[in-house]
Amino acid sequence: MTEQELRAQLLEQYGPVLGGRELRRVLGFSTAGAFRQATLRGTVPVPTFTVPNRRGRFALTQEVARWLYERRSTARVAA
Repeated sequence: MTEQELRAQLLEQYGPVLGGRELRRVLGFSTAGAFRQATLRGTVPVPTFTVPNRRGRFALTQEVARWLYERRSTARVAA
């Protein structure tokens, strides 16, 4: 799968902005508390932002796709 294919798939499934449970799940955080701690520590792997009058943090789907693809590109295949 290419980065463009992954981006297109995520955009189709989630739209241009990911937030809430979907953002946490796609980034691999098992709980809201784990995501909150990563946010406080500044260790969330993609830039996140708030939206006025909305709860939680959000990220651009294309940036999440890029991060996921980069992780996959550096993964080693187990023999």
